[in-house]
Amino acid sequence: MAAVTTEQAARIAAAAATAPAGRPARPGYARRAVLTALLAGVPLAGLYCVAAQRPLWEPATAGLAAVNLLVTVSFFATGVFVSAEPGHRVTGTVLIIAALLWPLNWVNVWMAGPWPLVAALEGPLATILAVWALLRYPVHWPRRWHEAVVTAVLVTLQLLAALPVLTSRPEWRPGQPASLTWLAWWPDRTAAAVTERIYSYSCVVVAIAATIALITRLARLTGPDRPVFRPVLFAIAAAGGLSIVSSLTLVISLPHSTVITVDELEGLALASVPVAFLAASARKWLARERVLALIASLGPAPTPGQVQDVLRTALGDPTLTLLYQVPGVSGGLVDTGGVPTAPVAPAGGAVIPAPGGVVLLTGEPLLARYPELVRAAASVAGLALQNTSLQAAISAQIYLVGQSAGRLDAAVGAERRRIRTAVSELCDAELAVIAGRLAELVQAGEEAAGPARGAQDLLAGVVHELACLADGTGPPELARLGLAVALTSAAARLSPRITVRADPGPLPSGVAAAAWFAASELMTNAVKHGGGCAIEVTACRADGGLLVEVRDDGPGGADPAGSGLRGLAERAVSLSGSLVVSSVPGAGTRATVRLPLL
Repeated sequence: MAAVTTEQAARIAAAAATAPAGRPARPGYARRAVLTALLAGVPLAGLYCVAAQRPLWEPATAGLAAVNLLVTVSFFATGVFVSAEPGHRVTGTVLIIAALLWPLNWVNVWMAGPWPLVAALEGPLATILAVWALLRYPVHWPRRWHEAVVTAVLVTLQLLAALPVLTSRPEWRPGQPASLTWLAWWPDRTAAAVTERIYSYSCVVVAIAATIALITRLARLTGPDRPVFRPVLFAIAAAGGLSIVSSLTLVISLPHSTVITVDELEGLALASVPVAFLAASARKWLARERVLALIASLGPAPTPGQVQDVLRTALGDPTLTLLYQVPGVSGGLVDTGGVPTAPVAPAGGAVIPAPGGVVLLTGEPLLARYPELVRAAASVAGLALQNTSLQAAISAQIYLVGQSAGRLDAAVGAERRRIRTAVSELCDAELAVIAGRLAELVQAGEEAAGPARGAQDLLAGVVHELACLADGTGPPELARLGLAVALTSAAARLSPRITVRADPGPLPSGVAAAAWFAASELMTNAVKHGGGCAIEVTACRADGGLLVEVRDDGPGGADPAGSGLRGLAERAVSLSGSLVVSSVPGAGTRATVRLPLL
C-alpha cells in the first residue's frame, strides 16, 4: 500500500476543496487541433501515397495500391488522434512517420534511379516503428530496459535488412536493371544469399514475437482500458498473423500473384488496426455516456455509499473509494461511513482530488489517462457529492461520539470494577471482623444481646448499601422511594447538621443515581472540611433539568481544580451536565450540579 503522510493528506484535502468543479483542460482547443490536422494532413498523406506508388496503379496491382493507400491514411489519422492524448505525443508522431514510410516499401516499382534502393533499405522500418508505437500504447513501458530491449531488437532487424543491399548488385535482383543507384560495398553472391536468408528468417521470428508481445500487453489491460481496446486486440491478432505469413513468403518461393494476394491481405489487416482504434474511441465515448446515465439514476437523495457504488460501476474500478473532507476530523477526511481515514491508495493506484471537497482513491492508475471520463463523472456527480457531504459529516460526528462514548464506558467500567474490588475487600476484611465480634457479644450474655443484634442489622444494611454503591445503582431506597428519601437517609448518616429540601418528583433512574452520587460526595466533602458547619441540600427541577445544590457556611476556600471536585465536574459533563463551585474564603461554599432530564 502507498501511504500518504499527514502533511500530504492536508495538501490533498486542500486541493480537493479548491479544485474547480468541472473545469475542462481546454478540450475545445484540442478538438480544433485534431480536426485541423485531419482535414489538412489526411488528404496530403493520401496524395503522397498515390504519387509514391503511381506505377502500381495498373489493373493487375491496383488492389494492392488501394490497400497501401488505406494503410497510409488510416495510420496517419490514428497517429493524429493518439498524439492528442496526454503523454502520447511521441507515440502518435511515430505512428504518423510509420504511415508516411509505408508507401516507400513499393517505390521499387519505378525501376529507376535510387527508388529501388530506398525500398530495399526502408525494408521493415515502417512496420518496426508501428510496432514500437503500438507496444507503448495505451500503457508506457513499466521499465526502461523493456523499451531498450525492444528498440535494440528492432534496430538489429533494420541493420539485417541493409546487409543484403551491401553484399549484392541491383541486376542480381529479379527485373531490376544494372543502371540503378546501389550501395554495393562488397558484392558477393554467396554473402548476398546468406544475408538475404538471415534477414528473411529474422522477419518471421520478429513478426511472431511482436504479435505475441502486442497481444499479451493488450490482454493484460485492466479497468476501462480492457473493454475499450478489445477490438484492437482482435485486429492486431489478425494483422500479426498475416504479417507472419507475408514474412514467410520471403523464405518460401511462391508465384508472384500469390505474393501480391498475401500483401493485399496483410495491408487490409494492418488497416483494420487503426479502424479498431476508431471503434475504441467510440466505445470510450459510449462509456462516458454510460457514466452520465448511471449517475442520473442516483435520484435526488443518494447516500454516500450509493454514489461510491455508481462511480465504481461507471469507471470500471471496484477498488474506487470516496473520501469526504470534514473540518475538525483528524486528517480532515472520512470515508462514506464517516470513519476518519488517511488517503492511502492501493499499490500502483492514485489519489485524485475531485470537486466539492472529495478525494477519490483508485487502484486503477489507468483512470489518470482518461481525464475526460473522470472529469465527466466528477462533474455530473458533483451535485450528488455535495448533497452527500453533509451526510458524511453527520456520520463522522456520530462515529466520533460513538468512539467517545465507548471510551467513557470503558473508563466507567474500569472504575466500577476497581470500586467493586475495594468494597469486596472491605466487606471481607474489616467489616467481617466487626460482624464476628458482634456475633460473639450476642452469644456472651443477655445484656449485650439486644444492642448487638441492632448493630448486626445496621452492619448488614451498610454492607448491602456498599454493594449497591459498587454496582453503581445507589442505595436501595433510591429506586423504591425516590431521590428525596435517599438524600435524607444519606444526610442523617453523615451529620445531624445537614438539612435536606428535595421534592423533584419522579426521575429517570440514571439521572437520580447521578444526582445522589454527586450530592453524597459534596455532603461528605462539606462534613469533612466544614468543621461542624451547617449544611443545606436542595434538589428541584429547573429549566428542563435537575438542579442539585449543596451549600455550607464553613471556612470556604475549596479548590474547584482539586481532584475530587474535578472528577465530579468530569462526570457531570459526561452526562451533558455541569458543576459550578463558588467557594470564597470565610464565606462558605456553594456547589451546584445541573443535569439534563433525558
